[in-house]
Amino acid sequence: MSSRSAVQILRSWWLGTYAVSVVAGRLRILGPQPQSPDLQAAVRARRGELVALLTTYCGGTWPPAPGSVIAGNEEVGLFMLEIPGQVAEHPVTVRPRRKAAA
Repeated sequence: MSSRSAVQILRSWWLGTYAVSVVAGRLRILGPQPQSPDLQAAVRARRGELVALLTTYCGGTWPPAPGSVIAGNEEVGLFMLEIPGQVAEHPVTVRPRRKAAA
């Protein structure tokens, strides 16, 4: 199995309705159920990259905080991730969640 990219991890968190925040340089992950073992391993392997991405582009949280670079764009076509030591292009689409019908 190949390692998941940071963007794939964000998509997994989005689909799994996880709330993630960066607190004192560490990831705090809350969700409706435990993460799968392969997702946990991917997060451990890319922890530094995820912290940098969330801090730089998402206001330190996932889903992105209001006013953050990503939240300011309903759809981001080709999003440049400038992470220390590397530059990578990743296609990212972020759409607001629909509110559940009452």
